[in-house]
Amino acid sequence: MTKYFQGADGKPLLGPNGEILGADGKPLLGKFGELLGLDGKSLLGKFGHLLAPPDAKALLGKFNEIRGADGNAILGPSGEILGEDGCALLGEIGELLGRDGQPLLGKFGQILGPGGVSLLGPNREILAPGKSNF
Repeated sequence: MTKYFQGADGKPLLGPNGEILGADGKPLLGKFGELLGLDGKSLLGKFGHLLAPPDAKALLGKFNEIRGADGNAILGPSGEILGEDGCALLGEIGELLGRDGQPLLGKFGQILGPGGVSLLGPNREILAPGKSNF
C-alpha cells in the first residue's frame, strides 16, 4: 500500500492530474520517475504510457519515445517506437526507429519507412544500411 499524506479531512491529497501527493506537497513517484495514482499504480496516458511530473506529460525515453507501465518503449505495429502523440518516431531520412533507436529493417535487410514498407532512394532504389543512397 502506498504511503501518502492526508489532509485535515483525513483524505489523501491529490494533485491536479489525480496524482497522489506526499507530505511535502510534491507528487509521489514510481520506480521510473512517473506519477502515481491513489492506488499506488502508475498513472497512464491515452496510449498506455507513463506520465511524468510536473505537468503529467509523457515520460520519455532516451530517443523521445513513450514508455509503458513496464518502463519499456511502447511499440507500433511494425515494431517502431512511438512519440508522445502516439505516432511513429522517424529518423533523419524518414525511417522507422526500433527500440534501440536504430532504423528498422525488413526481412531482406531493407530500411523500413512508415507503414512498414521499404524506403526508397532518389532513384527509386530500395534503401539498405551502409549503402550511400543520398
